[in-house]
Amino acid sequence: MSASSSEAERIRALYSGARLTLFERLVTRHPPTANAFVFVQEDLTARQVSYGELRRDAEKFSGALSGQGVEPGYAVAVLLDHSREMVTAMLAIWHAGGVAVPLFTALGPTEVGERLRLTSARLIITSATHCFKIASVLAEQHVTAVVVGDAPADVTCLRWDDLLSAGSPRRPPASYPADAPVTYLFTSGTTGSPKGVPVTVRMLAGSHANLVYCLDGGPDDLLWVHSPPAWGYFVYYGMLAALAAGVPSLALCAVAPSSRLVRDVLHTHPVTSFATSPPMYRALRDEAPPSPDRLSLRRCLSSGEPLPEPLREWCERILSPMTNALGQTEAGGWYLANGDSPALVADGQHRRLQPRAAMAALPGFDVRVLAMDACRTVPPGAVGRISLRVDSSPLMAFTHYLNDTRQTALRFPHGDQWYVSGDVGMLDENGLITYLAREDDLIIADGCPVSLAEVEAALAEHPAIAEAVAVGVPDSEHGQVIVLHAVPVRGRAFSDELPGELTRFINASCVTTAPIREVRLTRELPRTVTGKIQRHLLR
Repeated sequence: MSASSSEAERIRALYSGARLTLFERLVTRHPPTANAFVFVQEDLTARQVSYGELRRDAEKFSGALSGQGVEPGYAVAVLLDHSREMVTAMLAIWHAGGVAVPLFTALGPTEVGERLRLTSARLIITSATHCFKIASVLAEQHVTAVVVGDAPADVTCLRWDDLLSAGSPRRPPASYPADAPVTYLFTSGTTGSPKGVPVTVRMLAGSHANLVYCLDGGPDDLLWVHSPPAWGYFVYYGMLAALAAGVPSLALCAVAPSSRLVRDVLHTHPVTSFATSPPMYRALRDEAPPSPDRLSLRRCLSSGEPLPEPLREWCERILSPMTNALGQTEAGGWYLANGDSPALVADGQHRRLQPRAAMAALPGFDVRVLAMDACRTVPPGAVGRISLRVDSSPLMAFTHYLNDTRQTALRFPHGDQWYVSGDVGMLDENGLITYLAREDDLIIADGCPVSLAEVEAALAEHPAIAEAVAVGVPDSEHGQVIVLHAVPVRGRAFSDELPGELTRFINASCVTTAPIREVRLTRELPRTVTGKIQRHLLR
C-alpha cells in the first residue's frame, strides 16, 4: 500500500466509528488560539477568528437552538452570505446534533420554499437582506426565522443578537451515527431540477482526504475556496475539511466578487492554496491579471468544469502549479485528478508523462469507465460512463438522494455496487481517464463521439468571445450536428460576419469533425441560480 493510500485509510478511520462528535472533530480538538478563519471584507480589511472564538459563539448559539427545539436529526436552513455568522450557525447546528441546510443566497422565494419543504426544515437563519424571500413561507410552512440584523417590520422573527447573548452553552456536543446526515446539499441543476444530497458522517472522509491530497495544506497555509457558501465546493473543503485538517480558511464577505476583487485579495492576503472554477481563472487572465511577485500561492486547484489547456498554461505561468480535479456533490468531492496533483505524484504517477487532461483515481476511489449501455468496463480508447465501484471505493459513501427514488435509480442502474456519475470519459492504455462531457452533452456525429466541452473551450479562445456553449441537434445525414451559442466580449458588436468567422475558427482548430450547423450570438446564456449554464434549455 502506498503512503498516499494508507493516508486514505487513516482518514477514513476517523469517520468510521459507531458515532462521531462532529463538533469535536472540527473545533474543540484544535488549540483555542489557532487561526480557523480569515473573514475578508470588500475593502480588503480582514478579521481572524480562532478556534476558541468559534467554539464560544457556536456553543452559545447551540444552546439557543436547543431552546427552539433543535435536536438530533432536526433540519435547520441557513440562508446567509459568507460571514462569521454563517460559519457560527453551521457549527452551532452540528453542536446541537441537527442537519444544516445551507441555501444559495441567489435563490428566490419559490426556490427557498421548495428546499424547506424537501428537507422538512422548520427553522431558518437568514439576514435582513434576504428576509423578503422567506416572508411568505413563514406562515405557510410553519417556519421560524432567526434574522441577523434588523428585520423588516412585517417579518415576525427572532433576532440573532438576542439569541446569541441569551444562549447558554449546550454540553456536551451531540454525536452522530456514521450513516446519519450532517448536512443536506443541493446539486446545481444544470441537467434539470436540483437534487438533495444527504451528506453523512462517512462522506466527510472523502473531502478531508482530498483536501490533503490535492491542495496539500497545513496549519501554516491559508486556503481560499472561492465559492458561494452553500455550494459543496465551500462546505466540503472551505469549511468541513479545512476545520478538520486544521487548515486556516479565507472567506470573502462579498455577494458577487469581481475578478478584480479576487485579484486584489490574492495580492493583499497570504493565500497559499486557491481553489475556484475555470470561469474565474479565465476572468483573472482576461480582465484582472495578477502580478506574480505579489502572490503567496504554491498550489491552485480547478474544478467544476474542464480546464482548457491554454488557460491551464497561463495559470501555471502566472499563479502556481495547478491541480485539475473532477468530482461531484454525491461523492463527497473529488475522485479524479490530473497526474500533477500531490497525492498522485506521491502514489507513483509520473509527472507530465501523460496527457495533461488525463486523470487518475484519487486514493480511496475505484473509478472505472463502463459501457454506455451495459455493466462492463470498456477497453482502452473506448468512450463510456465514468463510474465508481462502491465496494472497492472506501471513501464513496453516497447511497441515495433525498426523497427521490427515481433520480437515485438513475445513478445506480446496475445495482448498489456501481455509482454511474453521468459523466462520459475515455480510458487510455495506462488506465488514465480523460473527461469528455456530461452524458447529455456528448453527441455522436457520423458515428464518432464528439465532446461538446472541447468545442466550447476552443471557441472561448477566440478573442471576440467571452463564453460559448455547444449543443447537439438531430440531423438526418450526420446523426447529430452542432449549434453554437456564443457571447461576444463586452463592447463587441454583433456583426453579420462574426458567425462565419467563428465557424472557420472552430474548423481550423481541429477539435471536432462534427458539422457546425449554426452559430447564434447572444448577450447571455440561461443559468441555474448557482450560475451554471443550463444546456438542456438550449437544445
